[in-house]
Amino acid sequence: MLNIRRSTTTRGARAVRRRIASIAGVIALAMVATACAAVPVTAFTRTGATVGNPSTAVEWFASPAPNGREVRLALLRAQGDGPHPALLILPGSDGLTETYVKLARDFAAQGFDVAAGCWFGRPKTNSLVSPTDCANAPDFTGVSEASVGAVQALVDATLEATGVAPDQLGILGYSRGGGAALLRSARTGAEEPIVDLAGMVTGQVQGFGTPLPTDVNIIPSATAISAPTLMLHGTSDGIVVPTQTTTLASAMRSAKRDVTVHWYTTECDGACNHDLLAHTRSRNDVIERASAWLHLELS
Repeated sequence: MLNIRRSTTTRGARAVRRRIASIAGVIALAMVATACAAVPVTAFTRTGATVGNPSTAVEWFASPAPNGREVRLALLRAQGDGPHPALLILPGSDGLTETYVKLARDFAAQGFDVAAGCWFGRPKTNSLVSPTDCANAPDFTGVSEASVGAVQALVDATLEATGVAPDQLGILGYSRGGGAALLRSARTGAEEPIVDLAGMVTGQVQGFGTPLPTDVNIIPSATAISAPTLMLHGTSDGIVVPTQTTTLASAMRSAKRDVTVHWYTTECDGACNHDLLAHTRSRNDVIERASAWLHLELS
């Protein structure tokens, strides 16, 4: 059984800080150099839902993003009496694929209303293009200053779609998605708990693809990360090397930030070890560990 604890006093203090931060974050977001003015959520629209068993039905939503763009999200709701906390999943560089919809379904079974969203769109000529129509999503600029506004748009859309209070939302980001979630916290003071899954935080990748000129090194901003963070990483990750996590975690601890790290060893090394969701044992533990931690942080 996972042993994850959080004192009642700490949770209560954090809930108050999150309510304050949710206001401060809106102000800070407007100060990000590359971000546009906030887009009103009144234009939020429901684009449709699958027909079938409520436990597997996917609802699709669209909401405005900076620069006239649009973010989309797939929502899977927890079953049983609510209210339920909410979780936003930010994909990695592969974009919003069925993999993340399945992951959302797994977390919904753990008692969350889960949104998996497009925080960027891939060109249709790219081999990694998502089967989801995210054609009008923000451009793919990696973990960049521009990504802050895109992630904020998805946070706003998730809150609108689920109806939860801001202090009942957590974020899980994979690879560049983890880095984008952490950068948003550093730039806006947002305090939604973050599960950083093999997160790219130094602007460097190896063994697959190349860094983007817009990718940001988050480590110098570690002292500004206000969100409690759970870092999950493979010990032999050959794409986002483990030192990215150890260096950021050390900087956050030095700044007295709330950070927990857990390591995984899977049956393969290198690029394979980067994809913790591809292996049954590590995938199951990620879901169980992240769910237990998030439920405590959001209680």
